[in-house]
Amino acid sequence: MTQAKVAAAAYTWVLKDGLGQLGAILFAGRFGKNFDADIKKWRLMSVAVLNLAFWIEITTLAFPKYFLIIAATANMGKNICFMLSSASRASINLRFAKNNNIADIQGKAVSQFTAASIFGMGFGLAITKAIDIQNLYHLVPTFVVLSTI
Repeated sequence: MTQAKVAAAAYTWVLKDGLGQLGAILFAGRFGKNFDADIKKWRLMSVAVLNLAFWIEITTLAFPKYFLIIAATANMGKNICFMLSSASRASINLRFAKNNNIADIQGKAVSQFTAASIFGMGFGLAITKAIDIQNLYHLVPTFVVLSTI
């Protein structure tokens, strides 16, 4: 029985990720040719979609019976965000590359992203010591404050 539960959890997790990735592919197929038209709009949209995806992901705590559909929807939003931010970042970095040094610019941009990610994970771990992350009354206000910042 335990192996069946582990297998079911693994299949659910893979299905959640697969549906999220499929949604991003469909989004790119529908809107991809518009990404170069207004880079700032798509970059801002990527941040908004990421915050919405996180919000949706938090709701899995309130509705655990619907984990797959809620988590797949949130994962779709995160995949769309990463696709939008990558597409807009490419155009933005190209504008910084004045000396035909796009690889250098991209490398530095990835380094900044990695440093911010490491800081964010550390900060997140510190916050989990202060709040109960399984309690929506603690998690939602924390999310709202951090998203606003």
